[in-house]
Amino acid sequence: MFAYSRAEDECRSVWLRRYFGESDGLEPCRVCDVCMARKKDGRKKVSPETVAKLVHTGPMTVKELVARFAAEEPDDVLAALDTLIADGRVAIDPTGIIRA
Repeated sequence: MFAYSRAEDECRSVWLRRYFGESDGLEPCRVCDVCMARKKDGRKKVSPETVAKLVHTGPMTVKELVARFAAEEPDDVLAALDTLIADGRVAIDPTGIIRA
Protein backbone atom coordinates (compact mmCIF):
# COMPACT_ATOMS: atom_id res chain seq x y z
CA MET A 1 0.00 0.00 0.00
CA PHE A 2 3.03 2.26 0.27
CA ALA A 3 3.10 2.35 -3.54
CA TYR A 4 -0.55 3.47 -3.51
CA SER A 5 0.27 6.51 -1.42
CA ARG A 6 3.14 7.47 -3.73
CA ALA A 7 1.28 6.98 -7.00
CA GLU A 8 0.93 10.33 -8.73
CA ASP A 9 0.31 9.28 -12.32
CA GLU A 10 -2.47 6.76 -11.88
CA CYS A 11 -6.03 7.16 -10.71
CA ARG A 12 -6.44 5.89 -7.13
CA SER A 13 -9.51 3.87 -8.10
CA VAL A 14 -7.74 2.21 -11.02
CA TRP A 15 -4.69 1.48 -8.84
CA LEU A 16 -6.78 -0.20 -6.15
CA ARG A 17 -8.81 -2.24 -8.59
CA ARG A 18 -5.65 -3.50 -10.31
CA TYR A 19 -4.14 -4.29 -6.90
CA PHE A 20 -7.10 -6.52 -6.09
CA GLY A 21 -6.90 -8.30 -9.44
CA GLU A 22 -9.44 -6.52 -11.60
CA SER A 23 -8.49 -5.86 -15.19
CA ASP A 24 -11.75 -5.11 -17.01
CA GLY A 25 -13.32 -1.68 -17.25
CA LEU A 26 -10.53 0.21 -15.50
CA GLU A 27 -11.55 3.77 -16.23
CA PRO A 28 -10.14 6.73 -14.28
CA CYS A 29 -12.64 8.03 -11.71
CA ARG A 30 -11.86 11.69 -12.49
CA VAL A 31 -12.63 12.63 -8.86
CA CYS A 32 -9.72 11.30 -6.77
CA ASP A 33 -6.82 13.56 -5.78
CA VAL A 34 -4.69 12.35 -8.70
CA CYS A 35 -7.40 12.89 -11.30
CA MET A 36 -8.32 16.29 -9.88
CA ALA A 37 -4.70 17.43 -9.69
CA ARG A 38 -4.16 16.51 -13.30
CA LYS A 39 -7.22 18.49 -14.36
CA LYS A 40 -6.20 21.47 -12.24
CA ASP A 41 -2.60 21.43 -13.43
CA GLY A 42 -3.68 21.26 -17.05
CA ARG A 43 -0.91 18.79 -17.65
CA LYS A 44 0.42 18.51 -21.14
CA LYS A 45 -0.21 15.64 -23.48
CA VAL A 46 1.21 12.23 -22.70
CA SER A 47 4.72 11.81 -24.08
CA PRO A 48 5.87 8.66 -25.86
CA GLU A 49 8.65 8.37 -23.27
CA THR A 50 6.13 8.22 -20.43
CA VAL A 51 4.16 5.51 -22.22
CA ALA A 52 7.35 3.58 -22.98
CA LYS A 53 8.34 3.58 -19.30
CA LEU A 54 4.97 2.17 -18.35
CA VAL A 55 5.00 -0.49 -21.07
CA HIS A 56 8.45 -1.58 -19.91
CA THR A 57 6.95 -2.47 -16.51
CA GLY A 58 5.10 -5.38 -18.12
CA PRO A 59 2.74 -6.39 -20.90
CA MET A 60 -0.74 -4.87 -20.97
CA THR A 61 -3.67 -4.29 -23.28
CA VAL A 62 -4.36 -0.93 -24.90
CA LYS A 63 -7.38 -0.51 -22.63
CA GLU A 64 -5.21 -1.12 -19.55
CA LEU A 65 -2.63 1.36 -20.83
CA VAL A 66 -5.23 4.09 -21.33
CA ALA A 67 -6.69 3.42 -17.88
CA ARG A 68 -3.28 3.90 -16.25
CA PHE A 69 -3.25 7.56 -17.30
CA ALA A 70 -5.76 9.23 -14.99
CA ALA A 71 -7.60 12.21 -16.38
CA GLU A 72 -5.73 12.13 -19.69
CA GLU A 73 -7.50 12.10 -23.00
CA PRO A 74 -7.37 8.58 -24.44
CA ASP A 75 -6.46 10.03 -27.84
CA ASP A 76 -3.29 11.54 -26.32
CA VAL A 77 -2.25 8.16 -24.90
CA LEU A 78 -3.01 6.44 -28.20
CA ALA A 79 -1.04 9.05 -30.15
CA ALA A 80 1.99 8.42 -27.93
CA LEU A 81 1.54 4.67 -28.39
CA ASP A 82 1.33 5.11 -32.19
CA THR A 83 4.62 7.01 -32.11
CA LEU A 84 6.29 4.20 -30.16
CA ILE A 85 4.96 1.58 -32.59
CA ALA A 86 6.13 3.59 -35.60
CA ASP A 87 9.59 3.94 -34.04
CA GLY A 88 9.72 0.19 -33.37
CA ARG A 89 10.05 0.71 -29.61
CA VAL A 90 6.91 -1.30 -28.76
CA ALA A 91 4.62 -3.71 -30.59
CA ILE A 92 1.14 -5.10 -30.18
CA ASP A 93 1.07 -8.88 -30.50
CA PRO A 94 -1.76 -10.80 -32.21
CA THR A 95 -3.59 -11.21 -28.89
CA GLY A 96 -3.74 -7.42 -28.40
CA ILE A 97 -1.00 -7.20 -25.76
CA ILE A 98 1.48 -4.32 -25.92
CA ARG A 99 5.05 -5.48 -25.44
CA ALA A 100 8.32 -3.56 -25.25
